[in-house]
Amino acid sequence: MSTDWKPRVRPGLRWESLHLTPEEGFLLSRVDGATSVAALRQLTGMSEAKVSEVLGRLEQHGAIEPGPARTALHAVPEVTIEEQAPRGRRHDIDDLDDDEDDAELIRRTMAELQLDASLLGDDTDEGAAVDDDEPAATAPRLMRPEVAPSDPDDEPATQAEPATAAEDGDDDDADNDNDDEGEEKSGEEGDEAGAAIEEGNHRKLFENQLHGLPQEEREQLARTADGPTLLALCFDPVPYVISGLMENPQVGYPHARLIARYHRTPQGLEAIFGKRPELARDAQVQRWMLANPMLGDTHLKRLLSPKPLAQVYKWSLSRDLPEHNRGKVRTMFRNKWGTADGEERANLVWSCEGRCLQFLTGLQLDSKATTLLCARSIHSVMLIQSLCRFTATPPPLLAHLARQAVVKRQPNLRTMIMQHPNCPADLKRSLRSPS
Repeated sequence: MSTDWKPRVRPGLRWESLHLTPEEGFLLSRVDGATSVAALRQLTGMSEAKVSEVLGRLEQHGAIEPGPARTALHAVPEVTIEEQAPRGRRHDIDDLDDDEDDAELIRRTMAELQLDASLLGDDTDEGAAVDDDEPAATAPRLMRPEVAPSDPDDEPATQAEPATAAEDGDDDDADNDNDDEGEEKSGEEGDEAGAAIEEGNHRKLFENQLHGLPQEEREQLARTADGPTLLALCFDPVPYVISGLMENPQVGYPHARLIARYHRTPQGLEAIFGKRPELARDAQVQRWMLANPMLGDTHLKRLLSPKPLAQVYKWSLSRDLPEHNRGKVRTMFRNKWGTADGEERANLVWSCEGRCLQFLTGLQLDSKATTLLCARSIHSVMLIQSLCRFTATPPPLLAHLARQAVVKRQPNLRTMIMQHPNCPADLKRSLRSPS
């Protein structure tokens, strides 16, 4: 069989009528009329003899047109054309009745004209059995056999598909905004997924190649390594190896973030603060440090002492922190409340609508914070309820709450103010009989 031959799928082929082996179906899916036998051998990875053998079987099944070494006169009796040619197709021979199928066309043409094998093959190659205006319809049937019409009544529905596609295309402009909004989210998710895959590769490198080395060798390697090996050593559970890493001039923020997130000894975390304090000032390093259950009280105070009161309160509510660390952060929050100025206190109470007061039992609102809160009109029911539940709310602030319009409209808020232990007697009388 010539390697320059470009096999073609038989026009009008009905794929569902064939019973092919996997290798026959695979090779047939690569036959397009423009790919030679040599190219098919490269595409499929089969040997030349195997490709020739499979093409011969496909030719016997009637799936492809006869090749140069095989005449159509010998190939026609081996093909069950009645099962493969769809009915109701148009032909170039005018004297053929509409009710006759492709098999009858071939028989009558061979009987009347006495064509030899070569002429029949050439006529088939030029598409004499199929109308010239239907090549576009033939290609989808070859690529998508499940949508090929098996009955003439199905053709109008096929012709109506472009209109449906056009209607669907009208909605594309309406979805553009949603697609643009989703691109940013998908981009962020893609970055996180890529970082997780990279971390997994570094962990696998450590477990497969570095974990089995002696500890002394890993310590020495940590001081001189670079690239993926240096990142993989960040997963070492031995604090002495982490201490050696901090002596490596190649260590930067990515290495410190991995250590802060995955290392589980206080000594290893201490190496970051003691040997590379500039790395401990990174926001991401601090985030993973606070989420590390092995973070000590000393380093916790060192991280949170420079932070503003509102930031410490935010960390006290973070679900990224284990409960043990959240309790330490809340204790730190109470300590910072005692040293914060009145403006910072008032701004925090206002911004969180008093929710922070639940952690401040036993502490006080100073006069400056009280004055700043009394200078603002309060419309938040949550803030009023939080101040009423806080036992240290000063009387001037309770009186200011009683003058708010939202309190005058809601009797339950007036009752909460009257029940507060710091509510003055004259304020209670005015709330019982509002004017």
